[in-house]
Amino acid sequence: GDGDSSSKSSAKKEPSMPKMGHDTVGAVAVDVDGNVAAATSTGGITYGMPGRVGDSPLVGLGCLADNSLGALSATGHGESIMRMALGTRILLDAAGGANGITIEHAVHDGLESMRARVGGHGGIIAVLPDGSFAIDFSTERMAWGLATVAEQGKGSLSQSEQLVGGGTMQVGIDAPPKE
Repeated sequence: GDGDSSSKSSAKKEPSMPKMGHDTVGAVAVDVDGNVAAATSTGGITYGMPGRVGDSPLVGLGCLADNSLGALSATGHGESIMRMALGTRILLDAAGGANGITIEHAVHDGLESMRARVGGHGGIIAVLPDGSFAIDFSTERMAWGLATVAEQGKGSLSQSEQLVGGGTMQVGIDAPPKE
């Protein structure tokens, strides 16, 4: 064509695939008196069925805070988290250090059990009323941050900053805190 608009390509543009989201944001906290809190927010799941309710709003599954047990926020495959009652299972396993199970082991074992039993993957942040905590995931990656009032860092982390007034701030994305 010589400037004729009909000669322009009329090929239809293919719709782009939506980006697969990993957008859950969770937080857990404990104060000096052992009071715990947890929050979880999610954007849902790509191609989720209309009306689907995931694990985040279901207390005890993807989000849980109980002053006698601890606080936990989960991300990952919601249906698997729900089938395993993952949040409650992990905090009950770690309650009072029964049978020598630490929160770190309870989180790791819970994620591994979910993978083995129902094929699900996820990530967990958790804290107990005594201040012990765990960050672990079986997904490809999970961004996380940790702030403490004391210098109780866990090994050598990729980034660590001293906070004004004491304590540390640590962050990561490709690996949980090192022992």
